Amino acid sequence: MHKISACLLSLWLLNFAEKIEIHPDAGTSTFPFLKINYDARSAALGNSATATKSGIYGVLNNPAMLGYTQTPQVLLGYRSIVLDIKGTPLAYSMPITVNNRHLGAVAAHAVYLSHGSLSEVDENGEETGIIWEPYSLYGGIAWSKIIWETVSIGANVKGIYDRQGSNTNEAFSASGLAFDFGAQYRLLRERLVLGISMTNLGLIMNGYQQEDTDAHLPAASSIGISYTNKVVTILAEIEKPHDNYLIGKSALEIALAQQMFFLRFGASTSTRDVYNMSRVLFGDDDETASTNYEGPSLGLGFKKDIGNVTLNVDAALYLRLQQGITPPFLISAKLEL
Repeated sequence: MHKISACLLSLWLLNFAEKIEIHPDAGTSTFPFLKINYDARSAALGNSATATKSGIYGVLNNPAMLGYTQTPQVLLGYRSIVLDIKGTPLAYSMPITVNNRHLGAVAAHAVYLSHGSLSEVDENGEETGIIWEPYSLYGGIAWSKIIWETVSIGANVKGIYDRQGSNTNEAFSASGLAFDFGAQYRLLRERLVLGISMTNLGLIMNGYQQEDTDAHLPAASSIGISYTNKVVTILAEIEKPHDNYLIGKSALEIALAQQMFFLRFGASTSTRDVYNMSRVLFGDDDETASTNYEGPSLGLGFKKDIGNVTLNVDAALYLRLQQGITPPFLISAKLEL
């Protein structure tokens, strides 16, 4: 038991390793910003999102969550990434009823990513006076419905646009179309949740260059489970990105003050991390390397009924500590109208 606990602790601590290892296929997919998590709640839970009960947050990970919503919801958030790069998600969802027949829920959403300003330099390292201000944008429509007892399915279609433009009117751009699919099954009065999702399936419509249309999107598949026992929620998830190792995620959420405040902790470990740690434990290597560039995470949540509106505020911080780089921070507000 002590050996197992030591191994699990070692794998969790590997999230803090200063050395980062890159998958051989890293950088082979187009639109890598689609892999960034803009959901503050799941970010605090180590990016575990497939089996959470998060309503409108589903437009960012598993659209099947929308099927359980009973009222309109609004989402607005902010995420810092690195240096001047930052992203903002925005979404609105509502249930659909026609002739007293419930047709599920639909949501419109968009994510804007600013890359800041970049000064061009020549071969001598001198600034040329050309300023590049790239940005990325994607958004679309999601739909979800409970099809049997407590089983919900969902789909999301999103258009993608990325532009690299300068103050000299020189610009390069690319666009694409992506689809997300998901399902959730909630049992034991929704205390137990099983989820599955496939994200970023699609194609490049217009590449930066003609040959770029043969590239692929950063697709990923996930399966997850969560269980809530009064004030504690435990989550576990497995994700397989197209261009990365198999990733295992675990998280813990603790509700306080009659479900008004929440403490959240999460971490992830890839199969490559397990291999690297085994080499250290058996003396084949003296330095650890992690494939997780964000590290473990923690966060806070707040939920309060204000009149006929329920306000949810979530915040998260990734704990990857690298010299000169501020850890990514997320905050979002969800209104249940």
